[in-house]
Amino acid sequence: MKTKFGCITLFILCIFVFSVQCQTVMFLGNAQHTGISNSTFSANGTFKRLWKFKTHGQIFGSAVACKGLIYFGCDDSCLYALNTRGQLQWKFKTNAKIRSTPAIKDGVLYINNYDGFLYALNATHGNVIWKLKIQKDLPKMGYGLNYCTPKDSLIDDLWDFYASSPALEKNKDVLYFGCGYSMYAVNTRRGKVLWQFNTAGVVHSTPAIYANKIFFGCWDGKLYTLNAKTGKKEWDYQTLSDNENHNLEGIQASPVVFDSTVVIGARDSYVYAFNTMSGKLLWKQKFASTWMPSSFAYDGKYLYTGSSDIAKFLILNKQDGTTIRSASTGTYTFSSPALAIGIAFIGSTNGALYAINIADGTVIDQFYTDGRLSNPYKVIATNGSLNNDAFADLTGTQYATAAKYVRRLFSAGSILSTPAVYTNRVYFGSTDTNFYCVTLSHK
Repeated sequence: MKTKFGCITLFILCIFVFSVQCQTVMFLGNAQHTGISNSTFSANGTFKRLWKFKTHGQIFGSAVACKGLIYFGCDDSCLYALNTRGQLQWKFKTNAKIRSTPAIKDGVLYINNYDGFLYALNATHGNVIWKLKIQKDLPKMGYGLNYCTPKDSLIDDLWDFYASSPALEKNKDVLYFGCGYSMYAVNTRRGKVLWQFNTAGVVHSTPAIYANKIFFGCWDGKLYTLNAKTGKKEWDYQTLSDNENHNLEGIQASPVVFDSTVVIGARDSYVYAFNTMSGKLLWKQKFASTWMPSSFAYDGKYLYTGSSDIAKFLILNKQDGTTIRSASTGTYTFSSPALAIGIAFIGSTNGALYAINIADGTVIDQFYTDGRLSNPYKVIATNGSLNNDAFADLTGTQYATAAKYVRRLFSAGSILSTPAVYTNRVYFGSTDTNFYCVTLSHK
Protein backbone atom coordinates (compact mmCIF):
# COMPACT_ATOMS: atom_id res chain seq x y z
CA MET A 1 0.00 0.00 0.00
CA LYS A 2 2.83 2.35 0.85
CA THR A 3 4.62 1.51 -2.39
CA LYS A 4 1.43 2.06 -4.41
CA PHE A 5 0.86 5.44 -2.74
CA GLY A 6 4.46 6.40 -3.44
CA CYS A 7 4.10 5.49 -7.10
CA ILE A 8 0.90 7.51 -7.40
CA THR A 9 2.54 10.48 -5.72
CA LEU A 10 5.54 10.25 -8.03
CA PHE A 11 3.23 10.00 -11.05
CA ILE A 12 1.30 13.14 -10.00
CA LEU A 13 4.55 14.96 -9.31
CA CYS A 14 5.88 14.05 -12.75
CA ILE A 15 2.72 15.39 -14.38
CA PHE A 16 3.02 18.63 -12.39
CA VAL A 17 6.70 19.10 -13.22
CA PHE A 18 6.07 18.38 -16.88
CA SER A 19 3.22 20.90 -17.09
CA VAL A 20 5.24 23.58 -15.29
CA GLN A 21 8.59 23.04 -16.97
CA CYS A 22 7.51 22.32 -20.54
CA GLN A 23 4.86 24.94 -21.21
CA THR A 24 5.80 26.85 -24.36
CA VAL A 25 4.04 29.95 -25.71
CA MET A 26 4.87 32.47 -28.43
CA PHE A 27 3.35 34.68 -31.17
CA LEU A 28 0.14 33.08 -32.47
CA GLY A 29 0.44 30.29 -29.95
CA ASN A 30 2.94 27.85 -31.40
CA ALA A 31 5.84 27.36 -33.80
CA GLN A 32 3.48 26.84 -36.76
CA HIS A 33 1.52 30.07 -35.99
CA THR A 34 -1.93 28.47 -36.07
CA GLY A 35 -3.35 30.94 -33.54
CA ILE A 36 -5.88 28.63 -31.89
CA SER A 37 -7.00 28.11 -28.30
CA ASN A 38 -9.54 25.92 -26.54
CA SER A 39 -11.22 28.83 -24.74
CA THR A 40 -14.99 29.10 -24.98
CA PHE A 41 -17.17 32.20 -25.13
CA SER A 42 -20.84 32.91 -25.55
CA ALA A 43 -21.74 32.89 -29.24
CA ASN A 44 -24.39 35.55 -28.62
CA GLY A 45 -22.58 37.45 -25.90
CA THR A 46 -21.50 41.04 -25.45
CA PHE A 47 -18.06 42.35 -24.64
CA LYS A 48 -17.30 43.22 -21.04
CA ARG A 49 -14.13 45.01 -20.02
CA LEU A 50 -12.62 43.36 -16.96
CA TRP A 51 -9.74 45.80 -16.56
CA LYS A 52 -7.25 48.02 -18.34
CA PHE A 53 -3.63 48.82 -17.54
CA LYS A 54 -2.05 52.17 -18.43
CA THR A 55 1.46 52.26 -19.91
CA HIS A 56 3.64 55.17 -21.06
CA GLY A 57 3.76 54.28 -24.75
CA GLN A 58 1.82 52.92 -27.69
CA ILE A 59 1.49 49.13 -27.92
CA PHE A 60 2.08 47.39 -31.24
CA GLY A 61 3.48 43.99 -30.25
CA SER A 62 1.21 41.18 -29.07
CA ALA A 63 0.88 39.58 -25.67
CA VAL A 64 1.38 36.01 -24.47
CA ALA A 65 0.01 34.35 -21.33
CA CYS A 66 1.58 31.63 -19.23
CA LYS A 67 0.92 30.26 -15.72
CA GLY A 68 -1.35 33.11 -14.70
CA LEU A 69 0.78 35.98 -16.00
CA ILE A 70 0.29 38.14 -19.10
CA TYR A 71 3.39 39.54 -20.85
CA PHE A 72 3.71 42.28 -23.47
CA GLY A 73 6.17 44.88 -24.73
CA CYS A 74 5.58 48.57 -25.29
CA ASP A 75 7.01 51.62 -27.06
CA ASP A 76 7.97 52.98 -23.63
CA SER A 77 10.80 50.39 -23.84
CA CYS A 78 9.35 48.25 -21.04
CA LEU A 79 8.30 44.62 -20.93
CA TYR A 80 5.34 44.20 -18.58
CA ALA A 81 4.18 41.17 -16.62
CA LEU A 82 0.64 41.47 -15.22
CA ASN A 83 -1.47 38.99 -13.32
CA THR A 84 -4.93 38.06 -14.53
CA ARG A 85 -6.44 40.83 -12.36
CA GLY A 86 -4.42 43.47 -14.23
CA GLN A 87 -1.94 44.08 -11.43
CA LEU A 88 1.71 44.69 -12.25
CA GLN A 89 3.92 41.81 -11.11
CA TRP A 90 7.12 43.17 -12.60
CA LYS A 91 8.42 45.20 -15.50
CA PHE A 92 11.75 45.13 -17.26
CA LYS A 93 13.18 48.34 -18.69
CA THR A 94 15.22 48.14 -21.89
CA ASN A 95 16.86 50.93 -23.87
CA ALA A 96 14.54 50.91 -26.90
CA LYS A 97 10.93 50.29 -27.91
CA ILE A 98 9.67 46.72 -27.91
CA ARG A 99 7.49 45.76 -30.87
CA SER A 100 8.04 42.03 -30.77
CA THR A 101 6.07 39.38 -28.90
CA PRO A 102 7.65 37.42 -26.03
CA ALA A 103 8.24 33.67 -26.21
CA ILE A 104 8.33 31.51 -23.08
CA LYS A 105 9.71 28.04 -22.52
CA ASP A 106 10.46 26.19 -19.28
CA GLY A 107 10.05 29.31 -17.19
CA VAL A 108 12.36 31.49 -19.31
CA LEU A 109 11.04 34.45 -21.30
CA TYR A 110 12.77 35.61 -24.49
CA ILE A 111 12.24 39.07 -25.98
CA ASN A 112 14.10 41.32 -28.43
CA ASN A 113 13.95 45.09 -28.69
CA TYR A 114 14.67 47.70 -31.34
CA ASP A 115 18.20 48.35 -30.13
CA GLY A 116 19.37 44.91 -31.19
CA PHE A 117 19.34 42.98 -27.92
CA LEU A 118 17.85 39.56 -27.28
CA TYR A 119 17.06 39.00 -23.60
CA ALA A 120 16.45 35.84 -21.60
CA LEU A 121 14.53 36.65 -18.40
CA ASN A 122 13.14 34.65 -15.53
CA ALA A 123 9.44 34.63 -16.41
CA THR A 124 8.36 34.69 -12.76
CA HIS A 125 10.51 37.55 -11.49
CA GLY A 126 11.90 39.32 -14.59
CA ASN A 127 15.56 38.81 -13.63
CA VAL A 128 18.06 38.77 -16.51
CA ILE A 129 19.51 35.33 -17.21
CA TRP A 130 21.53 36.50 -20.20
CA LYS A 131 21.39 39.07 -22.99
CA LEU A 132 22.83 38.90 -26.47
CA LYS A 133 23.85 41.86 -28.59
CA ILE A 134 23.18 41.47 -32.30
CA GLN A 135 22.79 43.99 -35.12
CA LYS A 136 20.49 46.91 -34.36
CA ASP A 137 16.97 46.59 -35.68
CA LEU A 138 15.53 49.29 -37.91
CA PRO A 139 12.33 50.04 -39.79
CA LYS A 140 11.92 49.37 -43.47
CA MET A 141 13.55 52.28 -45.29
CA GLY A 142 13.63 53.43 -48.89
CA TYR A 143 13.26 56.25 -51.36
CA GLY A 144 9.76 57.54 -52.10
CA LEU A 145 8.03 54.83 -50.12
CA ASN A 146 4.24 54.62 -50.45
CA TYR A 147 4.03 57.55 -52.93
CA CYS A 148 5.82 59.93 -50.55
CA THR A 149 7.91 62.86 -51.74
CA PRO A 150 10.59 63.99 -52.13
CA LYS A 151 11.45 60.85 -54.07
CA ASP A 152 15.17 61.23 -53.46
CA SER A 153 14.83 61.25 -49.65
CA LEU A 154 15.51 58.10 -47.64
CA ILE A 155 12.51 57.65 -45.35
CA ASP A 156 11.03 55.15 -42.93
CA ASP A 157 7.95 53.15 -43.82
CA LEU A 158 5.26 54.61 -41.56
CA TRP A 159 3.24 51.38 -41.77
CA ASP A 160 6.03 49.05 -40.67
CA PHE A 161 4.72 48.46 -37.15
CA TYR A 162 6.22 45.21 -35.93
CA ALA A 163 9.49 43.52 -35.09
CA SER A 164 10.18 39.83 -35.64
CA SER A 165 9.46 37.76 -32.53
CA PRO A 166 11.31 34.74 -31.11
CA ALA A 167 10.02 31.34 -32.18
CA LEU A 168 11.11 28.05 -30.62
CA GLU A 169 10.31 24.37 -30.45
CA LYS A 170 9.39 22.44 -27.32
CA ASN A 171 12.14 19.83 -27.50
CA LYS A 172 15.09 21.91 -28.69
CA ASP A 173 17.32 24.53 -27.05
CA VAL A 174 17.20 26.86 -30.05
CA LEU A 175 15.17 29.95 -30.87
CA TYR A 176 14.88 31.81 -34.17
CA PHE A 177 14.10 35.45 -34.83
CA GLY A 178 14.82 38.21 -37.34
CA CYS A 179 16.56 41.50 -36.65
CA GLY A 180 17.94 44.05 -39.09
CA TYR A 181 18.96 42.32 -42.30
CA SER A 182 19.33 38.84 -40.78
CA MET A 183 17.61 35.77 -39.42
CA TYR A 184 19.28 34.29 -36.34
CA ALA A 185 19.40 30.93 -34.60
CA VAL A 186 20.40 31.25 -30.93
CA ASN A 187 21.20 28.59 -28.33
CA THR A 188 18.79 29.30 -25.49
CA ARG A 189 20.99 27.84 -22.75
CA ARG A 190 24.15 29.74 -23.55
CA GLY A 191 22.79 32.81 -25.34
CA LYS A 192 25.11 32.24 -28.31
CA VAL A 193 24.44 32.69 -32.02
CA LEU A 194 24.45 29.33 -33.81
CA TRP A 195 24.05 30.78 -37.28
CA GLN A 196 23.08 33.99 -39.05
CA PHE A 197 21.44 34.22 -42.48
CA ASN A 198 21.68 37.58 -44.26
CA THR A 199 18.93 38.99 -46.48
CA ALA A 200 18.56 41.95 -48.82
CA GLY A 201 15.81 43.53 -46.72
CA VAL A 202 14.83 44.10 -43.12
CA VAL A 203 13.26 41.05 -41.45
CA HIS A 204 10.20 41.81 -39.34
CA SER A 205 8.28 38.62 -40.10
CA THR A 206 8.24 36.09 -37.25
CA PRO A 207 9.60 32.73 -38.40
CA ALA A 208 7.49 29.57 -38.43
CA ILE A 209 9.13 26.21 -37.72
CA TYR A 210 8.12 23.00 -39.44
CA ALA A 211 9.89 19.75 -40.40
CA ASN A 212 13.38 21.08 -39.55
CA LYS A 213 12.80 24.18 -41.66
CA ILE A 214 12.42 27.88 -40.89
CA PHE A 215 9.98 29.98 -42.95
CA PHE A 216 9.81 33.78 -42.88
CA GLY A 217 9.00 36.76 -45.05
CA CYS A 218 11.25 39.74 -45.68
CA TRP A 219 10.92 43.36 -46.75
CA ASP A 220 12.89 42.43 -49.88
CA GLY A 221 9.68 40.69 -50.99
CA LYS A 222 10.92 37.13 -50.57
CA LEU A 223 9.63 34.19 -48.61
CA TYR A 224 12.70 32.34 -47.35
CA THR A 225 13.02 28.70 -46.30
CA LEU A 226 16.14 27.74 -44.35
CA ASN A 227 17.47 24.53 -42.90
CA ALA A 228 16.81 24.94 -39.18
CA LYS A 229 20.05 23.26 -38.15
CA THR A 230 22.52 24.87 -40.56
CA GLY A 231 20.80 28.11 -41.62
CA LYS A 232 21.40 27.30 -45.28
CA LYS A 233 18.76 28.39 -47.77
CA GLU A 234 16.69 25.56 -49.18
CA TRP A 235 14.43 27.67 -51.41
CA ASP A 236 12.91 31.13 -51.70
CA TYR A 237 10.19 32.88 -53.68
CA GLN A 238 10.16 36.46 -54.92
CA THR A 239 6.81 38.25 -54.69
CA LEU A 240 5.99 41.24 -56.88
CA SER A 241 7.87 44.53 -56.83
CA ASP A 242 6.60 48.09 -57.15
CA ASN A 243 9.65 49.91 -58.50
CA GLU A 244 7.91 53.26 -58.95
CA ASN A 245 6.15 53.88 -55.63
CA HIS A 246 7.46 51.01 -53.46
CA ASN A 247 3.96 50.59 -52.10
CA LEU A 248 2.67 47.20 -53.26
CA GLU A 249 5.78 45.22 -52.34
CA GLY A 250 7.45 43.45 -49.45
CA ILE A 251 6.33 41.01 -46.76
CA GLN A 252 5.62 42.10 -43.21
CA ALA A 253 3.28 39.23 -42.30
CA SER A 254 4.34 35.96 -40.71
CA PRO A 255 3.66 32.56 -42.30
CA VAL A 256 1.45 29.74 -41.08
CA VAL A 257 2.49 26.13 -41.74
CA PHE A 258 0.33 23.00 -41.86
CA ASP A 259 0.16 19.70 -43.77
CA SER A 260 3.40 20.37 -45.74
CA THR A 261 1.98 23.75 -46.81
CA VAL A 262 3.21 27.22 -45.93
CA VAL A 263 0.90 30.21 -46.49
CA ILE A 264 1.82 33.90 -46.30
CA GLY A 265 0.35 37.23 -47.35
CA ALA A 266 2.34 40.02 -49.01
CA ARG A 267 1.93 43.71 -49.72
CA ASP A 268 1.60 42.97 -53.43
CA SER A 269 -2.09 42.09 -52.75
CA TYR A 270 -1.55 38.33 -52.96
CA VAL A 271 -1.75 35.43 -50.56
CA TYR A 272 0.60 32.60 -51.49
CA ALA A 273 0.69 28.89 -50.65
CA PHE A 274 3.74 26.67 -51.23
CA ASN A 275 4.83 23.10 -50.71
CA THR A 276 7.19 23.23 -47.75
CA MET A 277 9.66 20.72 -49.19
CA SER A 278 9.99 21.77 -52.84
CA GLY A 279 8.88 25.40 -52.72
CA LYS A 280 6.39 24.67 -55.49
CA LEU A 281 3.67 27.32 -55.70
CA LEU A 282 0.40 25.56 -54.91
CA TRP A 283 -1.85 28.58 -55.34
CA LYS A 284 -1.96 32.34 -55.08
CA GLN A 285 -4.98 34.56 -54.61
CA LYS A 286 -5.22 38.29 -55.33
CA PHE A 287 -7.22 40.67 -53.13
CA ALA A 288 -7.84 43.91 -55.06
CA SER A 289 -5.17 46.58 -54.52
CA THR A 290 -4.69 45.98 -50.83
CA TRP A 291 -1.80 44.98 -48.63
CA MET A 292 -2.14 41.59 -46.94
CA PRO A 293 -0.20 42.42 -43.76
CA SER A 294 -2.09 40.20 -41.33
CA SER A 295 -0.79 36.76 -40.41
CA PHE A 296 -3.06 33.73 -40.40
CA ALA A 297 -4.87 31.49 -37.97
CA TYR A 298 -5.68 27.92 -38.98
CA ASP A 299 -8.11 25.46 -37.39
CA GLY A 300 -7.54 22.43 -39.61
CA LYS A 301 -10.29 23.46 -42.00
CA TYR A 302 -10.00 27.12 -43.00
CA LEU A 303 -7.49 29.97 -43.01
CA TYR A 304 -8.36 33.20 -41.18
CA THR A 305 -6.73 36.59 -41.78
CA GLY A 306 -7.24 40.34 -41.95
CA SER A 307 -6.60 42.84 -44.75
CA SER A 308 -5.74 46.51 -44.97
CA ASP A 309 -7.52 48.61 -47.62
CA ILE A 310 -10.47 46.28 -48.15
CA ALA A 311 -11.02 46.36 -44.34
CA LYS A 312 -12.17 42.78 -43.94
CA PHE A 313 -11.74 39.71 -41.83
CA LEU A 314 -11.42 36.85 -44.30
CA ILE A 315 -12.11 33.12 -44.06
CA LEU A 316 -10.25 31.39 -46.89
CA ASN A 317 -10.37 27.95 -48.47
CA LYS A 318 -7.04 26.28 -47.66
CA GLN A 319 -7.07 24.46 -51.01
CA ASP A 320 -7.05 27.51 -53.30
CA GLY A 321 -7.31 30.67 -51.16
CA THR A 322 -10.79 31.61 -52.32
CA THR A 323 -12.97 33.50 -49.87
CA ILE A 324 -15.51 31.39 -47.99
CA ARG A 325 -16.87 34.19 -45.81
CA SER A 326 -15.88 37.68 -44.74
CA ALA A 327 -16.82 40.36 -42.22
CA SER A 328 -16.20 44.10 -42.30
CA THR A 329 -13.61 45.48 -39.88
CA GLY A 330 -14.31 49.10 -40.77
CA THR A 331 -10.76 50.26 -41.51
CA TYR A 332 -7.26 48.95 -42.19
CA THR A 333 -6.66 45.66 -40.36
CA PHE A 334 -3.09 44.67 -39.51
CA SER A 335 -3.95 42.63 -36.43
CA SER A 336 -3.92 38.87 -36.91
CA PRO A 337 -6.90 36.81 -35.78
CA ALA A 338 -6.89 34.66 -32.66
CA LEU A 339 -9.29 31.72 -32.63
CA ALA A 340 -11.35 30.42 -29.73
CA ILE A 341 -13.94 27.68 -30.16
CA GLY A 342 -16.26 28.95 -32.91
CA ILE A 343 -15.15 32.59 -32.55
CA ALA A 344 -12.36 34.73 -34.03
CA PHE A 345 -11.04 37.89 -32.37
CA ILE A 346 -9.30 40.55 -34.43
CA GLY A 347 -8.45 44.23 -33.96
CA SER A 348 -8.73 47.15 -36.35
CA THR A 349 -7.14 50.57 -36.73
CA ASN A 350 -10.56 52.04 -35.93
CA GLY A 351 -10.02 51.11 -32.28
CA ALA A 352 -12.46 48.21 -32.24
CA LEU A 353 -11.90 44.59 -31.25
CA TYR A 354 -14.24 42.34 -33.23
CA ALA A 355 -15.70 39.02 -32.11
CA ILE A 356 -16.78 37.14 -35.21
CA ASN A 357 -18.79 33.94 -35.51
CA ILE A 358 -16.69 31.84 -37.87
CA ALA A 359 -19.64 29.62 -38.84
CA ASP A 360 -21.48 32.41 -40.65
CA GLY A 361 -19.11 35.40 -40.63
CA THR A 362 -21.39 37.60 -38.54
CA VAL A 363 -20.00 40.08 -36.04
CA ILE A 364 -21.07 39.05 -32.54
CA ASP A 365 -19.96 42.25 -30.87
CA GLN A 366 -17.36 45.03 -30.89
CA PHE A 367 -15.30 46.40 -28.04
CA TYR A 368 -14.09 50.01 -28.26
CA THR A 369 -10.83 51.24 -26.77
CA ASP A 370 -10.75 54.47 -24.80
CA GLY A 371 -9.16 56.13 -27.82
CA ARG A 372 -12.05 55.05 -30.01
CA LEU A 373 -14.61 56.22 -27.47
CA SER A 374 -13.04 59.67 -27.27
CA ASN A 375 -12.12 59.78 -30.98
CA PRO A 376 -10.58 63.25 -30.44
CA TYR A 377 -10.06 64.10 -34.12
CA LYS A 378 -13.27 62.38 -35.24
CA VAL A 379 -11.26 60.19 -37.59
CA ILE A 380 -13.69 57.28 -37.26
CA ALA A 381 -17.28 57.56 -38.49
CA THR A 382 -20.17 56.11 -36.51
CA ASN A 383 -20.21 53.00 -38.74
CA GLY A 384 -16.54 52.29 -37.99
CA SER A 385 -15.16 53.45 -41.33
CA LEU A 386 -12.69 56.28 -41.87
CA ASN A 387 -14.11 59.78 -41.72
CA ASN A 388 -12.23 61.30 -44.64
CA ASP A 389 -13.29 64.82 -43.66
CA ALA A 390 -11.09 64.49 -40.56
CA PHE A 391 -8.06 64.23 -42.84
CA ALA A 392 -9.09 66.94 -45.33
CA ASP A 393 -6.32 69.30 -44.25
CA LEU A 394 -3.64 66.66 -44.88
CA THR A 395 -3.20 67.05 -48.60
CA GLY A 396 -0.17 66.39 -50.78
CA THR A 397 2.46 63.67 -50.82
CA GLN A 398 5.03 65.08 -48.41
CA TYR A 399 6.40 62.56 -45.94
CA ALA A 400 5.64 64.89 -43.02
CA THR A 401 1.98 64.98 -44.09
CA ALA A 402 1.84 61.19 -44.26
CA ALA A 403 3.32 61.01 -40.75
CA LYS A 404 0.61 63.34 -39.44
CA TYR A 405 -2.03 61.13 -41.09
CA VAL A 406 -0.80 58.04 -39.24
CA ARG A 407 -0.54 59.84 -35.89
CA ARG A 408 -4.05 61.20 -36.28
CA LEU A 409 -5.43 57.78 -37.17
CA PHE A 410 -3.79 56.24 -34.10
CA SER A 411 -5.51 58.80 -31.88
CA ALA A 412 -8.59 56.57 -32.17
CA GLY A 413 -6.88 53.85 -30.11
CA SER A 414 -5.98 51.56 -33.00
CA ILE A 415 -5.57 47.87 -32.22
CA LEU A 416 -2.58 46.65 -34.23
CA SER A 417 -1.57 43.89 -31.84
CA THR A 418 -2.90 40.36 -32.18
CA PRO A 419 -5.28 39.36 -29.35
CA ALA A 420 -4.08 36.73 -26.89
CA VAL A 421 -6.83 34.34 -25.79
CA TYR A 422 -6.24 32.73 -22.40
CA THR A 423 -8.66 31.04 -19.97
CA ASN A 424 -11.75 32.56 -21.60
CA ARG A 425 -10.36 36.08 -21.65
CA VAL A 426 -8.92 38.21 -24.43
CA TYR A 427 -5.83 40.41 -23.91
CA PHE A 428 -4.54 43.10 -26.27
CA GLY A 429 -2.78 46.46 -26.41
CA SER A 430 -3.64 49.67 -28.24
CA THR A 431 -2.09 52.86 -29.56
CA ASP A 432 -4.02 54.71 -26.83
CA THR A 433 -1.28 53.31 -24.48
CA ASN A 434 -3.71 51.01 -22.66
CA PHE A 435 -3.56 47.25 -22.32
CA TYR A 436 -7.00 45.63 -22.06
CA CYS A 437 -8.59 42.47 -20.73
CA VAL A 438 -12.10 41.66 -21.98
CA THR A 439 -14.46 38.74 -22.19
CA LEU A 440 -17.70 37.87 -23.98
CA SER A 441 -20.52 37.61 -21.45
CA HIS A 442 -24.06 36.31 -21.87
CA LYS A 443 -26.53 39.01 -22.85
